[in-house]
Amino acid sequence: MTNSTRYSLTIQGHNPAPQGSKAYAGHRYNAKAGRELPVLREESARVGPWRGVVTTMAKAAASRQRLTVAMDGYLEASIVFIMEPTQKALREIAKQGVRNVFPSTQVYGDVDKLQRSTLDGLKDAGVIKDDARVISIQAVKVFPGFFPRLDRPGAYVRLRHLNPDTLRL
Repeated sequence: MTNSTRYSLTIQGHNPAPQGSKAYAGHRYNAKAGRELPVLREESARVGPWRGVVTTMAKAAASRQRLTVAMDGYLEASIVFIMEPTQKALREIAKQGVRNVFPSTQVYGDVDKLQRSTLDGLKDAGVIKDDARVISIQAVKVFPGFFPRLDRPGAYVRLRHLNPDTLRL
């Protein structure tokens, strides 16, 4: 079995979706708790498909990279989210250039909620033991073309083991 210290994943052709906001969906009896509990459902209908894509592609990438044991210990993640631009954003990009316009409206979701759905997909794939192991993270939302090789919606993810002694702010 191989326990890698680095891992990378590129997803293209799928728009990232945020996870986090829940909507009340009534109450249901929970036998284990012995009482009725509130039922919460994910507000974003897109999060399930996004997590599924992340899980499927992460498993394939792990196989190609010979990652057979989930990464554990202190982890650092770097994620670039490439967001599908709206028509309004496309007009702004045409005027100002892709390097001057960022997906910063509610339409695109909060970067922390995008991280959550993506890290959960990596956990579901068995790439990381638990997303709580990620103690350092850097993420950015951009439009296609901001980085030359990332020209379609999706994400680029890098993970590596981190030595806490080398942490700097």
